[in-house]
Amino acid sequence: MIQSELKMIAERLKQILNKLRVVLGAMKLLLLSNLPVILLDSSRGLIPPQFKNGFLLLIAVLAGLIIWYCWRRAEKLDLKIWDPEILSWRGLGMVLAGYIAMVVCDSLALHLMNLQGIETSANQEAIQQLLVGVPFWLALLLTAVLPALAEEVIFRGYLYKKLFGKQVLAGLLFTSLVFGLMHGPTDWLSYFMYSFGGLILGYSYYKSGYLIYPVVIHLLNNGLATLAYYIFSG
Repeated sequence: MIQSELKMIAERLKQILNKLRVVLGAMKLLLLSNLPVILLDSSRGLIPPQFKNGFLLLIAVLAGLIIWYCWRRAEKLDLKIWDPEILSWRGLGMVLAGYIAMVVCDSLALHLMNLQGIETSANQEAIQQLLVGVPFWLALLLTAVLPALAEEVIFRGYLYKKLFGKQVLAGLLFTSLVFGLMHGPTDWLSYFMYSFGGLILGYSYYKSGYLIYPVVIHLLNNGLATLAYYIFSG
């Protein structure tokens, strides 16, 4: 009887430690994925003009290495990434539906924010300030490609899949709410916008079982927004 209880306690402790490793792994990857942006932002005014292009290239190389590392971590966690069916009409339709849902959500939230005298979210304003003087190709890498892969591996891979397992509803809600908080909302509308976006990305992963779907939706959402910023900001 005592041995059975001790075995149960040991098994429970093992499960808790495994969950803790997942959370710590997600936090480590989140910090690592933000490193290029942190270096870029903290270096403003410190890099001599003659070294600026070399420094930006160094940032790009670092971002590329982190993208490779995120992909490798996903493979090591046995997360399914690529699905050839994404190139089928059904796969493309799922991506398009997810992207349209995010655009509708963002547009509605921004419209309501404008009615309250808020022009944009604090997160978007911080991104725009970061991109001043940054070439488009690097902006696309830092605001679209890197976060699309890294955040999906973190939130849909580590937290949703590995932390919650078969607890689908709890996993979707938790990761969506944390995803919203991670984007630094300063009001309930911006929090709703980012959290609902996280819910759309999580649902696309739940329905498909492959990370490539939320990654591509995320990439489209961020990439086209970055493109629009560079076009209309002159």
